[in-house]
Amino acid sequence: MRKTLLALALLGCGGAALATRAPYELPRETATFKPGPGAELANARCLACHSADYVATQPPMPLAFWKGEVEKMRDKYGAELPPEDVDALAAYLAQFYGMEKSSSQTPAAAAPVAHNPDEIAFHYGCFSCHDTQKRKVGPAFRDVAAKYHGKADGRVRIARQIRRGGGGQWGTKPMPPFPKIPKPYVEALTDWILQQNP
Repeated sequence: MRKTLLALALLGCGGAALATRAPYELPRETATFKPGPGAELANARCLACHSADYVATQPPMPLAFWKGEVEKMRDKYGAELPPEDVDALAAYLAQFYGMEKSSSQTPAAAAPVAHNPDEIAFHYGCFSCHDTQKRKVGPAFRDVAAKYHGKADGRVRIARQIRRGGGGQWGTKPMPPFPKIPKPYVEALTDWILQQNP
């Protein structure tokens, strides 16, 4: 009996040792949404929470399905999406990942007020990943400002990051590219970010 208990105890210890967690690193997320009218809106609003692959693996569904999904993400899961952009995002998803094939149904997302950095940042989904004071998915804007404050190429580097996206500077989650944000908006955002320095 003693030998059986001792054997079971040793087996339990050996089994526990085998069950330890092995370190692993997930590959860097590189997928973005298919190019087309509405892709930047999808990159801005959807990639903060899930990959583009999550959408690509869904079965082709009609516009009503995608609108319901977009509203669910906003209303149930807290996705930062203004109501006026719901139709544009749903139409994009239905056209490029669903059953709709006509681009004539893709309404334009509401345009931000010219050169108002808060509205530009909200419109392009910056606040889905960033906050002015604390880290969210990406760094706080004040941390970005502190990193580039006083550097001759700071303004250029921030603007490049907005346009090209990228990763590795602030963690493993890459920032999606926003090449279609108009240059004056990128400049206004860059100046605004640099003003967040404490």
